Amino acid sequence: MSEGTLNFGKIYTNLDDYKASEAPEKSGSLAVVKFKVLAEGQTSLSFEDTATMPNAISGTMLFDWNGIKLVSGYKVVQPEKIIIEKSEVVVTPVPTSTAIVTTPTPTAIVVTPTPTAVVTTPTPTAIVTTPTPTAVVTTPTPTTIVTSPTPSDKPTATPTPALSSYITIEFDKTNAEVGEIVKAAVKVNKIMNFAGYQINLKFDPDVLQPIKPSGSAYSNSTIPSSGTLIANSEFSPINAVSHNLSKGIMNFAKMYTMLEYYRMSDMTEETGTIAVIEFKVLKDVETFVKFENSSTMPNGKDGTMLFNADGDRILSGYSVIQPAKIN
Repeated sequence: MSEGTLNFGKIYTNLDDYKASEAPEKSGSLAVVKFKVLAEGQTSLSFEDTATMPNAISGTMLFDWNGIKLVSGYKVVQPEKIIIEKSEVVVTPVPTSTAIVTTPTPTAIVVTPTPTAVVTTPTPTAIVTTPTPTAVVTTPTPTTIVTSPTPSDKPTATPTPALSSYITIEFDKTNAEVGEIVKAAVKVNKIMNFAGYQINLKFDPDVLQPIKPSGSAYSNSTIPSSGTLIANSEFSPINAVSHNLSKGIMNFAKMYTMLEYYRMSDMTEETGTIAVIEFKVLKDVETFVKFENSSTMPNGKDGTMLFNADGDRILSGYSVIQPAKIN
């Protein structure tokens, strides 16, 4: 903000269902931003390239429902200048247009989402829903979550995986005292061509408090720490978040947006950590963290939605393993 830069993105993550709907979107508003006038004079807003979008078209990157970046076929029209005199705002039309640059090479994008009530699909409605990506996005971007299962519901002990492909949570310890930190790593195993996810977690807010690595408490828009997967900036990952911490709900999503380049690369991912969350212990009582569906993910698989490199949701072939209890 101090340099006068706004950078934001949003994308549908459940592309398979979007295409099947036969209702493609073509025209309309992508976002609305309000500005407060601070001084008299002439000023402007403009689309502009940045170091984090080196192959953009005049500060824009658009994607189709195959997850492919559009490199031609549209132009960027810069908005009118704004003349500010006294307390009035007079808009003088001075339209300009920019040349179209064809640059199909992979680009890097850094999306710094501001706190929003999100889903996606992941919609990911997150993050987003790329998401945000709902959210994140099924869910284009994560949306506000209203479900509040009772904290007394506890997952069973970790079962033996029914499938070699699975998603689970691993704790750095399952015995802790009040004031200690328990680190939870959300992991996937052998999810072929893995490209994104949306997760809904349930915990007891009277017993556990999610905190940032700095030690400060999470807000409802805090993005969990990244893991080893969906972290390659070459494929432009985008986050979407919509927690309801007072009800013990964490909902977050992350997905690659440069799916075409991801598919073409030899760097597709399948096994590793997708997010890391630290919990501070508040009470000396047995508790849990578990995957659980929510009203914004009614078709989730036990609180999970995984996506492949085609942008399609993975509906089968993996199991959801609930983690062990925390003593």
